[in-house]
Amino acid sequence: MTKKRKILCHSCRGEVPQYATVCLHCEHEISDEKGQKKTQKDDYNRYGIGRSVSKSLKKQVREECGFGCVLCGAALCEYDHFDPPFEALKTAHSASGLAMLCDNHHKRKNRGLIEDSEVREAREHPRAKAQGFIREDEFFRQGKANTILLGPMGTKGVIETPGKAFLRLNDVPVMFFDYEGDNSIPLFNALFLYPNGNVLAMIRRNELIVKPEEGFDIRTPDSALIFEWEGKRILHLVRLGSNVMTIVSMDLLYVNHPIFFEGSTLTIGGFTAIVEEQINLKGSIILECNCGCDHSLKRYWV
Repeated sequence: MTKKRKILCHSCRGEVPQYATVCLHCEHEISDEKGQKKTQKDDYNRYGIGRSVSKSLKKQVREECGFGCVLCGAALCEYDHFDPPFEALKTAHSASGLAMLCDNHHKRKNRGLIEDSEVREAREHPRAKAQGFIREDEFFRQGKANTILLGPMGTKGVIETPGKAFLRLNDVPVMFFDYEGDNSIPLFNALFLYPNGNVLAMIRRNELIVKPEEGFDIRTPDSALIFEWEGKRILHLVRLGSNVMTIVSMDLLYVNHPIFFEGSTLTIGGFTAIVEEQINLKGSIILECNCGCDHSLKRYWV
C-alpha cells in the first residue's frame, strides 16, 4: 500500500488537508507541485474541509434538534453549519456546530437575514422539542387534487381523490379524503401508528404532523421521509411533485393488527390483501377489512 504523502504549507511547514487552498495554521496560500495557486475544489472550503457529514453525526444532530427545524419545527430540513460557518471551518465537523433548518430558514440564513446567534439560541431550545412534534403545514399544496401511489415509484397502485376512505379497518378510516365544502378539492388524511399503538404521524387535511418517541428517527433525503423506530424502517414516503405521494413501504401495527406493505404485497392482520404486478384503482375503496380491528382507532380522528 502506497503511503499517503503529507502536504505541507510552504510558509509555516504545517500539514494541511489535500484540498486546502489556504493554510489553516497561518492563512498562507497553498501552491500545487508546479508552484501554481490551487483552485478550490467543489464541496470543500478553502481549508480543505469537505461539506459531507457522517451518518452517525447527522443522527446525533437530528436527535439534539428534535428531528425538525430548530426555528419552526418543520420536518423537511437541511444541515446548517453555523458554529463556525462552513467557510471558516478548519477542523472536523462537530454536532454542536450543526443545526437542522428547513429550506426556507436555511435560504434566509444564507442571505444574511438570520444570524448565527439566532440559530445558536434556537439550537439550545429547538422548536420541535418545545412543541413535542414536527410538522409540514402544507405537505400537499392546497387547491389541487391529490394522487396517492402504492409501491416504488408508483408502479404498483394509484388512488386518485376518491370520495371516501380507501383504506379502513373495521369501518374506521385509516387513509381517506374529505372536503371543506361541496365543491372543494379533496384533502388527504392518514394515520400511522408506532408498534406500541401511539401516533407516529398523521396527515390531517394535507398537514403532516410527526410525534417523535424514544427510539424514533427520521431521515429526509431529497423529497423522501423515512421513519425508523428502534433501528427498523417502519414507514417510507416519497413526494413526487406538489400533490403526489408514494407509499413505498410500511410496517406498522394498528391496535394489534399489523399492516405491511412493500413492493406489490399488502398484508393486513396476517392476511394478504393484494398481490398484483399492476394495480390501478380509481374507485373509493381498496379494502373493506374484516380483520376485527378494535373500534378504538376512532379516537384518533376525534
